[in-house]
Amino acid sequence: MRRALACALVLAAGCTAEPAPAPVAIASRWAIRGDAARGRALFESMECTRCHEHPVVEPPPAARDCTGCHRAIHAGTHDAPAAAIARWSARITSLVHVPALGRSRLSRDWIARFLIEPHDVRPALAATMPRLPIDARDAADLATFLVPDEPLDGAPLPRDAETIARGRALFEARGCASCHAPSAIGTLDPALALAPDLRWTRERMTDRAIVDWILDPSPPMPRLVAAREDAVAIAAYLVSSALDPIEIVTPADPLPLLDRPVSFTEVRDRVLRRTCWHCHSDAGLALGEGGPGNTGGFGFAARRLDLSDYEGVMSGSLDDAGERRSIFREVDGVPLLVAVLEARASEERGHASELRGMPLGLPAVSPEEIQIVRSWIAQGRPQ
Repeated sequence: MRRALACALVLAAGCTAEPAPAPVAIASRWAIRGDAARGRALFESMECTRCHEHPVVEPPPAARDCTGCHRAIHAGTHDAPAAAIARWSARITSLVHVPALGRSRLSRDWIARFLIEPHDVRPALAATMPRLPIDARDAADLATFLVPDEPLDGAPLPRDAETIARGRALFEARGCASCHAPSAIGTLDPALALAPDLRWTRERMTDRAIVDWILDPSPPMPRLVAAREDAVAIAAYLVSSALDPIEIVTPADPLPLLDRPVSFTEVRDRVLRRTCWHCHSDAGLALGEGGPGNTGGFGFAARRLDLSDYEGVMSGSLDDAGERRSIFREVDGVPLLVAVLEARASEERGHASELRGMPLGLPAVSPEEIQIVRSWIAQGRPQ
């Protein structure tokens, strides 16, 4: 039971308020030649295996294996009580299917850019790559570790109208859009969950890599094309077709404060224990693992922010100097706790802010849940 609780406490991300690093310009495709050994050390120290499998890196212990814990819940093999498993499995969709990182054919420079400024690549996944505390050198070294070999040279793809039209016809005939479409958010079907948005293909991969992947994909993508000329035509269509503009949704105004009493119990049960608690909890309850936002992890320092009870919430978190600071201090006139929750909602809409949004990399809490938190704070944070 204690092991089950330890695992449960690190299922998701929470509410630290570290500012994200400023965007850094990174050189053009394949100009990056980082330090692969340092990249591996960063990969291990930042606990990337909490979410991603890698063939040369040891898996994490059970208490820090986020994806393993979620998968065990859905498989019914988790050692928590049956009632808890039933409750969790009904609402857990994040971090069940996560791309493995051992067979990357991606562009090294794209990976480095993505690590600095992550965006939604797999629309059906509820979780996204979090904004980690790294700089351009870290990103280059991580990318070099993940993609140690530069791609093989290959002839550029044809761009003539006939080839592109043939590629589109093949794409449609093979049913590629049945998986590569943002229509199954939260699905537990691995083929749908891991299917990337193909608008990014021309940036993520070289022409040769796209063709090779179509001919020899990794599961769960099936092999649907056998002839190289067909793969070339599909690849030409993917890199040449016109792209619709990315829709950036304007954030809505906050909901008005509630005119009824809001207690900490409601805030805890409706918001903190649904997501935030997993990364900001009592380390004593979890065999010393209080989550990245408490005892540290993912490259973040231990902030000792415990959101599991009223006293922990009121005691705040540690700043860079090791001093306790309130999570209710204002940022541009908004309590910090509210600001980071709103920042995550803005990130999902394409508006990255200086604040790192919380929950880290996971779906934003709803406007109604933010309304509960704002109202509780405005009412004096009653217990």
